[in-house]
Amino acid sequence: MRMNTSSIPVLALAVLCAGALPASALDLSVEALFGNLNLPWDSDVPVPDATYPADLWIYGARVSVAETLADGFRLETSYITDPVLRHLFRSVIAYESGLVKISAGPILGAFNTAETPVKAGIAVGLRIDLPGIVFLSARADSSMGAGLFSVGDYAQEFAELSAGWYVRNAICSGTVTTRKFYRVTDAGDLLADSSNRYAFSVDVYRKGSPYRVLMSLGYQDFSRDYPGAALDSLGTVFLGVRLSAELSDTLSLNGELESAVYTFGMDDLMARGPAMDSFLFRSSLGVTWRLGAVATASEE
Repeated sequence: MRMNTSSIPVLALAVLCAGALPASALDLSVEALFGNLNLPWDSDVPVPDATYPADLWIYGARVSVAETLADGFRLETSYITDPVLRHLFRSVIAYESGLVKISAGPILGAFNTAETPVKAGIAVGLRIDLPGIVFLSARADSSMGAGLFSVGDYAQEFAELSAGWYVRNAICSGTVTTRKFYRVTDAGDLLADSSNRYAFSVDVYRKGSPYRVLMSLGYQDFSRDYPGAALDSLGTVFLGVRLSAELSDTLSLNGELESAVYTFGMDDLMARGPAMDSFLFRSSLGVTWRLGAVATASEE
């Protein structure tokens, strides 16, 4: 079984950082991530297998902390293990006034290569919401720098556009997401990972119910452009479900499973896709703790 172990130091760092934050007026969410619906992180050469292997595991975490700073202002800090972007820290201040919410702040790629332990960037976002009717949101994250020249240097790019509408006890939305990761290999060449995702989701809830279900379906591709002319690509049709359960005013559990209904090889992986009996998936299991509710209760 193949296992990616590069997320261990970052996972430990993220948990320690979250634990060091003051436990008042905070929402803390911690999730463990595991799956094999991805291209291998640590390879600089095309996939040699006659059938794309299903044991290219990636595991990590998603840790987020949010705090209301003042009326309309909210600080949102997170770490995530991303199947394309690798390890990423993001901290933005969001301001909401009326129908508009804007956000901006720094991002940090961390421990993705030994030569470049930290890569700085910037994140911006905009959301326009007509409550109970429609919404539109856009987000862009990008590394900063003059270019990629040194071995181990890299760049991360993320862009997402989402639009949706409200119906009785549900929110329907369509989302387009692109991810790109560029890295200079040990040979001094540029290797590029990219992914495009098109998803339709329905967030089902009921007032007064402790349960909430998010169902999604769509298409996603993964590509790796190697130095020279080699290009490995996978396309997948996926189904996903995320369940959240409110256990109390301060604690909730959530779990997610997104599985590939059909995955096929493209470009140099044409006719070399995963075996029909392979199970490709992404999963998560986590907890959200509303520390602000704990602080409020202790003051009463």
